[in-house]
Order: sequence, then structure tokens, then C-alpha cells
Amino acid sequence: SKVLKEKYPNLLRTGAYPVSKVWKAIGLPQKCRDILSTYWGYLGIDMDRMAFIHYCNMSMKYISKSAYIPAHTSHEISTAMVERLRELGGDIWFNCRAEEFLFDGDRLCGVRTTNGDIACDYALANINPDIIYAKMMPKELIPEREKKLSAARNHNYSARMYTVYVGLNKSAEELGIKDYCIFFADTADSVKEYKNILGGYDSNNFTIFLCQNIVNPDASPEGTSVGFFTSMGNADEWGDLAAEDYVAYKNKYAKKFIKTLKDRAGIDIEPYIEEICVASPWTFARYLGTPEGSVYGYETAGWDGMMARMMMLGSDYPIKGLRPIGAAGPRGDGYSSAYVCGRLMARLALKDLKDEGR
Repeated sequence: SKVLKEKYPNLLRTGAYPVSKVWKAIGLPQKCRDILSTYWGYLGIDMDRMAFIHYCNMSMKYISKSAYIPAHTSHEISTAMVERLRELGGDIWFNCRAEEFLFDGDRLCGVRTTNGDIACDYALANINPDIIYAKMMPKELIPEREKKLSAARNHNYSARMYTVYVGLNKSAEELGIKDYCIFFADTADSVKEYKNILGGYDSNNFTIFLCQNIVNPDASPEGTSVGFFTSMGNADEWGDLAAEDYVAYKNKYAKKFIKTLKDRAGIDIEPYIEEICVASPWTFARYLGTPEGSVYGYETAGWDGMMARMMMLGSDYPIKGLRPIGAAGPRGDGYSSAYVCGRLMARLALKDLKDEGR
């Protein structure tokens, strides 16, 4: 934009370069780099491949606007959205899966769901494009460019999520938990850490532990606390896992991270776990319909980074009346990205409809 060119030309010059390269170029001290790079996991890609402008954008909003934790977890955000949508005259069908996109010629005209067909002029699909092209629309209508884009991405999905939820029969204070969020990593070098994560169980020691009671004392009844561990996996270790080995393997990871909390932070929660639930990439794939359990879409790296995607908002969405949204969008996912990207895509959809005179 004109403002960026006139007031922040250096941001435009450096924006597309990797974070680590820009930090080195401006002479940022190593300790400062190590501290600032802590949050790379929020975007699911290491600093040697993440665009500088992408990380700056997230960090700026995180620091300037801070983080807000809903009293009743993210479900409270979901219910607030439902209420607001209904206030505006919208309708929501729960337990209703979209199965196929319907076309009149080369333009979308409806959606086939488990509860029947819906006629519409436009669909914003919170579905990974690979799923749409493989299962949900006529093959002959898939633009050649989209086939090539999918092939180039080559299943480079980001953040195949793994989470352990724990309900504890002791308060956070009794357990010695003082921080809302604790990052555990073997190294401050995001490249090495990401490689360790993708190496599987033996090398993956990366986890983030959160205790909601620190910021929200009423998150659970008095004398109790709730928390969860988050990590990432790779496609091979979970994809090649036999069904009969699944439960033991996912629980093995849970025990590892619980031990990490004890050994590295001195917080022993194991004797006080009253409830525990483990969600693997398989779980996320099943309930969210995401390829390989990836919740961050494709890696926002190199030629497929945020700046490149933003510059191709027209070319990357050539199917008339159908626009994939969500984690596979131009800004990826993680904290503010999901909401900012959703708003952007909705505005573009309205512009498309206006341009078509609909």
C-alpha cells in the first residue's frame, strides 16, 4: 500500500525474507533472537523458512493487544459466534456434514449435505483444498493451475496436532504451577527443534503446557485445576502406526510430556490426575476433517509463504462461487490469523458477488 511504501519501506524490503536472515542482517543479539523466536510454534514453521512479515505481524498483535483467554475456553467463542450469527438472521445446521459441491456449468450452485441439498450462489468452505478437489467436486472442473499448486505443495501440511488434556484434583497453587504457559524445547534453534519434532517419538521433546486456572481461577471447581499439553507429530509415525498399537503409542507420548513437566519444571501432576484425554493427529483428522490431522493447513514457507499467498488472492481462487477458507488460507492459522483471514475471505466473497451483480 501507499502507506507502507512511504512510511515503512524497510518492512517491504525485508518482509518476504526468512525471519532468521533478517534478524542476522540487522544485528539482533543471539539472546534476543532466542527469546523472540519462542512463539514460532504458533505458526507451525521454523524461522529459516517463515517470512519475516508473517512473524512480525503475529508478534506485534500478540504484544500490543495481548492475549485474551475466554472464561469457558474456546467453546465460549464458538457459542458467541453462533448467537451473533442467529441475531443477524443466519441459520446453523449442527451435525450436518457437507459432502459435495454442486455446479451449474462451471459455477457453484449448491452444496449437498447429509441433511439434503442447499441451493446457494456462493460457498465459503472451511475445508482443505486437497479434500475439496479429491472428494467433493467434479474432477473436470478443477482448474489445471489448482492441480499444479496442490502437487507443488506435496502434502506439506503444518502442525499435525497432538494434545493431552488433564483434570487434576489439586489446585494450581498446591501443585506449584505459577505460569499460565510453559514452553519446553530442547533448543532455541527452531530449525533443529522442528527437525526433532518431525523425527518422531525418540527426538520429539517439544511441548507447551498450559494451566487455565492461572488466568481464570474459576476454570475448574475449588481445589482442582485443569491444563493441557500441546505438541506436533509427523505424517509417517502416525500414518504407519497399526490400529492395535494406536492407544499405547498415544499414551506413551502423554507419559513422556507429563514426565517432562516434572523433570524440567519440578511440577509433578501424575499422582493427581483425575481425568485425562489424549488427542492425536488421528483424532483431529477424524473430528475436523483435516488431512493428516494438520490444523494449520499447508506450511507457510518459502514460495508458499504469507506474502506470496496474499499477492495471489485472485489466481489462487479461480472456481466461481467457491472459496476455501480456514487454515489453508493466505495467512495460515494460529491466534489472530484465523480471524483476520476469515474476515478477509468473507469480504472477497462479497466483492465477487457484487462484481457478478448477484
